[in-house]
Amino acid sequence: MEHDDLADVKPLGVRIQISDGVHGMWMGKELAELRNYGVPWTNETILNYFEDLVKFHDAWCESITAVLLPDMASELQALDLENETFSKWKLIRTYVESAYTKYGDKSLLSILGTLGVTPKLWIQACTTGGIPKCFKASDDFIDELENYYMSRDKVVWVEMGKHFGLSAHILSNLSRVFFARHKAKYGDLVGQRKSARELLNDLALCTDETPTHVAKEVFDRTGVEFHISAVTKIRARSKQGGK
Repeated sequence: MEHDDLADVKPLGVRIQISDGVHGMWMGKELAELRNYGVPWTNETILNYFEDLVKFHDAWCESITAVLLPDMASELQALDLENETFSKWKLIRTYVESAYTKYGDKSLLSILGTLGVTPKLWIQACTTGGIPKCFKASDDFIDELENYYMSRDKVVWVEMGKHFGLSAHILSNLSRVFFARHKAKYGDLVGQRKSARELLNDLALCTDETPTHVAKEVFDRTGVEFHISAVTKIRARSKQGGK
């Protein structure tokens, strides 16, 4: 069998971005220890190592179905998660939010588990280490946080803070991961209320309809409910300004 000489072939668009084929690869260190790969390396053992690594990775991806982007896992697995730097916290926040938004049928806890990120580490990443020392991060807290936020069309941070015993600022940072999925579920409530408020002002100032009728008209057209006193206040402020 004849073989073509490929010595002068240069692959296009390929960049090798790792300097260590074991510690710089997803689960490379664990595979090397499991299969006794290591010094002295030979061409044969190097080839066997990478073949096993590919098989291991493919089998792992199949076992977790479509929960996770492989490159996301590889980068996080390569990090030393115990060395909590601001850059790692940012990377964790970005990847968790990306996976949570992409896989809308998966819970936050399952996303964290698949990424190998503990509840404590994720909370530290979201708060940049600003969580109270007495606070105990747990699986139950992650589930309760998600259920609380996603079960309400409008979250009142002060009330949420009382419920969890944390500041509104901390809970706002933790809940950022839910924003995209919440918007997909309930719609753009901020945008809706802004449009509804503009309509309320127009009807209150440009018609002589009763406050009850104006409030009902706004609700029928936008789904946003205002108390009739809002109409009265708009008209009262307009009269004061016209004096």
